[in-house]
Formats: sequence, C-alpha cells, structure tokens
Amino acid sequence: MIFLPIVERELRIASRRWFTYWSRLLVTLGGVGLAVWILFVFSSFGPPTGAFLFRGLAILVFIYSGIGGIQVTSDCLSKERRESTLGLLFLTDLTGYDIVLGKLAATAVSLLYAVLALMPVLAVALVLGAVTSGDVFRVGLVSLNLSFFFCSLGLAASALCRQANASTSLAIFFTVILNAAWLVGFHAAVVTSPICGCFLAFDNAYHLSPFGFWGNVFITQLYGWGFFWFACWFVPRSWQDASQSKEALKPAAGNVPRRRKLLEENPYLWRASRPEIKRLLVWLVTLAAAVGWLVTDRFRFRVMDDLFILILTGTVFKIWLASEASWIVAEDRRQGGLQLLLTTLLEPEEIISGHRAALWRQFAWPVAVLLAANVLFLTMEVQRSARGAFGELVWLHLIAGGSLVLEMVSLSWVAIWQGLINRKSNWAVVWAMLRIVAAPYLLFFALLFLYATSGPPGKVDWTGLLIFPGIFGVGVDFFFALGANSKLLVLFRTVAAEGYERKRFAADDEEETTPMLAEVK
Repeated sequence: MIFLPIVERELRIASRRWFTYWSRLLVTLGGVGLAVWILFVFSSFGPPTGAFLFRGLAILVFIYSGIGGIQVTSDCLSKERRESTLGLLFLTDLTGYDIVLGKLAATAVSLLYAVLALMPVLAVALVLGAVTSGDVFRVGLVSLNLSFFFCSLGLAASALCRQANASTSLAIFFTVILNAAWLVGFHAAVVTSPICGCFLAFDNAYHLSPFGFWGNVFITQLYGWGFFWFACWFVPRSWQDASQSKEALKPAAGNVPRRRKLLEENPYLWRASRPEIKRLLVWLVTLAAAVGWLVTDRFRFRVMDDLFILILTGTVFKIWLASEASWIVAEDRRQGGLQLLLTTLLEPEEIISGHRAALWRQFAWPVAVLLAANVLFLTMEVQRSARGAFGELVWLHLIAGGSLVLEMVSLSWVAIWQGLINRKSNWAVVWAMLRIVAAPYLLFFALLFLYATSGPPGKVDWTGLLIFPGIFGVGVDFFFALGANSKLLVLFRTVAAEGYERKRFAADDEEETTPMLAEVK
C-alpha cells in the first residue's frame, strides 16, 4: 500500500493547478510593490527607512498567513460532507489522519510557497539598515508558525461544520477567543496569544523577553497540533450526520406562524432567514463588542479606542453580511434550487428583494446600535477634547458611521452577484470585500505615493489622508453596487439556468459563442 495515498494524490492535483504557481508570483509582486511604495513615501525620514520597510512587509506576511490559512482550509472538509463524498473514502482502509493530512498538504502548499517567496523581499531591508538578520529569521519563523496554526484551525472548523460560511465564522471565533485575553489588555497572557508572536519577533521586543517569544512559538505549535489532531479524530465521526442535520432544519411548532408570515411576504425571505438563530448571533457579537469597549476604555471616551471598537465591529459585520449574502445564493445555485424557483411564478427581482430583506432583518438593528454608539462617542469626545479638535472629531465619526452604512448596503448587492458567479462562496466573499472595502484604501495608498513623489519632502497631513478613503468610498460603493444591481436584474435567470459558462451544443458550432462570464464580469 502507498504511504499516505491521499497526500500523494492531492499533491499531484495541486501541482496541476495554476493557482499553486501564480499565487507566489502575485504575492511576491505585491510585496515588491509595497516595498517600492514605502521607500518613496518614507524617504524623507532618513535612516529608519529600513525599519519602516521591514515592518510594513512583515505586516503583509502576517496578514497573508492568517487570512490565507483560514481561507484555503475552512471549506475543504465541509465541502466533502455537503457533497456526500467523505463517506466513500471511509469505505477503504483510510483513516482520519490520512484524509486530514492530505487536505492539509493540498491546501497549504500554495500558502507555503507564497510565504517563502516573500522572505527574499523581507531580506532587502537588511541593506537599508536598522534591521538585523535575527529580525528576518524570527519573522519568517512566526509566519510559518501562523500558517500552520490557521490551517489547522480551518481544518478543525471545517470538520465541525457543513457549510462554508459557518466554518469560516467558527474559525474566526476561535481566533478571537484565543487572543481575547491580550486584546482586552491582559498583557500577562501575551505568551498564550498566537498573534502576539507578530510583535515579539522584532528586535526591540525580543531582547526584552526572548523566553516569551520562544514560549509563544511553542504554545502556538501546541494549538496547531491540537486542532489538527481534533480534526483527525472528528472526521470519521462526522460524515454520517446528514440525516441529523436535515432533522435540525425542520421548523419547530412554535415557528409556524412566523414561517407563514414570511412566506406570505416573500418565499425567498423565509428561505434566506433560516435558521433564526443567525439574528441572535449578530446581537451576541454586538454585546461582545460593548464588553470589549468597557474593558479597554472604561468610560474614558478616548478617540482611538472608540474608533477601533466601531471599525472592528463594523468590519466583522461586513464580512458576515458578505458571507451570508453570497453563500445562500451559491448553495441554491449549486444544488439547482434557483432553477426550480425560476420555474415558478417567482421573478428574479422577488428573489433578490427577498434575500436583501432577510439581510436587513439580520443586521439592521445591530448596525443601528453601532450608529447610536458612534453618536454617543462623538458627543462625549467633543466635551472632553480641546476646542480646536471639534471639526476633526466630527469628520472622523461621520466617515466611520457613513462608510459603515454605505458599505453594508453595497455589499448586499455585490456579494449576491459574486455568490451567483463564483464556484466557491469563500472566494465570493473575498472578491466582494476587495471591491467595496479594500478599493478605497488602495487608491489612498496610490495617492500617498503620488504625494510623496510629486515634490520636495514635507509633512504629511495624516488626518486628512485617513479621512480621504472614506470619502472616496462613496463613489466606489455606488459604482460597484449599481453595476452588481444591473447585472443581477438582467442576467440572474441566465446565470442560474446555465451555470458558470454557456454550454456548447452541436447547433452552436456554426455560431460564434463566448463564455458568458467573459461578458458579465
């Protein structure tokens, strides 16, 4: 028998995927682009440019390791369960260890390539000074450590959940729990927090506590292996729960009046609102944000603490909304549910409006609470700050509240369209967030680059430049939201019926046909 046959098979498949090779090239180009940007923007600061460059690239590596680890593994096992193919593997003499290790090897190879490809870019900062070889080594070690931890965490969440969005949400939840003690200010727990290795890797922090750094590396490894072995243990016990999950979807007797009311209003509103616990979970996140603010700020109403809580909670809501909006449409299209619905009297406009109404029911009131908190924070900060800071505070809070509302509304259109045209709902979330949330900041970085290279070095008005992405985001939101809205109304039925691309028939050989997505993307 071949040793680790699933690993060999998955690696052969990964070697034929274009993403395995292009991912490392794209990430390296992103690192080089960021390095060039930092060198130009911070050229007026003199010798510390090497430290600025190194820390900026290190942040890129850390973020990519975390987000990439969860992204590539959070749906690998749950997808097998949804398609009922996981049980077929256990008809052989394969074990849970074989399957989980095979999935880890297949999904993590592209992430590992990309992280290793960024190491030479990090080493460029050595030439500029203010960076040591120990810095480069420790950042590389922490990056690989984080990649393994987040991949193992994604595998464990994927083994527990059947749906892609639930698996990703569970992985993010575990990440917050493991880092909660440090996030709320208990710095004594720094060794037990996986992300704290990102801060301890630099020379100034490492020399203060070298044992803390190595202890953090060891504990993060324990977390990773613990999640990995849990996935190996749980997978053989999870593939038979399809009947139980179907029983859980049956409505309780007490929900019949609510179900009837939603069905009368819009059938797809009822479908997209299930299960009802989703609304409660959003409120729990809002409550957790309030507790976090009380612990960190203690009613001192400091601008940075207030804005951090608002922006962090708003970002969680945006990712959550994009996941909900794209996943439901993607699953219904994959299972053929949208085609069945379109054979009834339901029109695409009714399906889209019902879906957006379900999102409104789930997120509207928690977002309203955030906006009320934003007004309260602004009022208290104005009373406690200097008179000259009034205009700056108003602008910051106005941008924070306005961008939250506009981006949530825009995501409700863009994420539905991305879920309709993408094969994987996780990638639909990524593309939607890049268009609505990341695009204004990309322009911000481009503007800052032009500002730094257009004339003699001078003092940068950081406050104005930080407000700018929010103002520009208004135009970005309208552009992408209106585009997604028009495509949904015109092409919804075509995409739902024909899938990702138009099928060629014998009668079409005489005609010139092109893939449909080339026209609509």
